[in-house]
Amino acid sequence: FFENVLPDNARDLDVVLRNSCGDAFTFRISGSTAKYVSPTDDSTEYSEGGDFHDTMFDDMERNFVVEELYAVHGSTNPQMHQNLQENKDLKRCAYEISVYPTRELRELYRNDDPAMFAVVVGGIFIFCILVFIGYDYLVRRR
Repeated sequence: FFENVLPDNARDLDVVLRNSCGDAFTFRISGSTAKYVSPTDDSTEYSEGGDFHDTMFDDMERNFVVEELYAVHGSTNPQMHQNLQENKDLKRCAYEISVYPTRELRELYRNDDPAMFAVVVGGIFIFCILVFIGYDYLVRRR
């Protein structure tokens, strides 16, 4: 579902798919590929699922409700879509996608540029102050 969503040069994002029925699944999207994240980090085995994003980025969460979908609880019904209104085993679950940045993405944009710009702007202010003091001195001396 999350394959080919981002361009190939996009960096890592954690996507958590939750529903109102209590299920959560975490995917790591890197470029156009998506990898299922499990607690054992064995992506070949789909475990019970869960929310495994880095909690350090909880304040940067972006989420939205995808759509209310129907989920079968306790049984698998191959004709679920045909018998949607008649089947009593179906429970309605609202799905939500939450997107979080990762440490790898943060490190991509973390650099010394803000400090360098602050020093340059501070230097310009000091230069302007010195020019003004020099001008004031020359005008008073005249």
